[in-house]
Amino acid sequence: MPAHGRYAVVIVILFLRISLHAQQIGHLRQTIRSLQNDPAMQSIVLPDSGTVKCATPYLLAVHSRWNLLSPQSKEGLSRVMQRPTLQTSTLSPSGRFRIHFDTTGANQPALIAAGQDVPNTTKAYVDSVAKVLDYVWTYEIDTLGYDPPPPDGIEGGGPEFDVYVEDLGPGEFGYTDWLDADAIPTPYNTRFPTFIVMDNDFLGLRTSGMNGLKVTCAH
Repeated sequence: MPAHGRYAVVIVILFLRISLHAQQIGHLRQTIRSLQNDPAMQSIVLPDSGTVKCATPYLLAVHSRWNLLSPQSKEGLSRVMQRPTLQTSTLSPSGRFRIHFDTTGANQPALIAAGQDVPNTTKAYVDSVAKVLDYVWTYEIDTLGYDPPPPDGIEGGGPEFDVYVEDLGPGEFGYTDWLDADAIPTPYNTRFPTFIVMDNDFLGLRTSGMNGLKVTCAH
């Protein structure tokens, strides 16, 4: 397959995997239509993406090959590759993370039991997200010595690391994204403030519920 064909496959899989919740169906269709007008999209056969659980590699591919896309494709991608807008947010106990979530609608988080969402567990789910993220920070950064993520100023409402809880597509655990406009040049490379989007219940995934939440936060 030509290189431009592989790039197009990556872009289409990205949208099929991270955009399949109710609020973005219209944007998804519009974006795919615009991408189909891109010369790089012609004669592309999409592979089976059923084994994909994290969209971050596809986002990385899109960012790194941005200049190959037509202006129309870039416009469509830009509409989707933005920070989500959700109804409310709360800080983790350490104050390092801001968790964004909805209290009503399709994105509303919930714990699961017996293969279904448990009513009135939104707060319990969000509290679990906050505690797991704080634990991961303590272990990976304070104990193992990894660099903390760059601050994002007031993006998302404050300098905390932002995590958005949404109803993602089937099989999708979450992803990490960033905006190219937020680049922070350093003497050795370029760094980006990032944000995480994760599923709102981890229902029906091969690692489901709290175990799915924990492994998503850890990686």
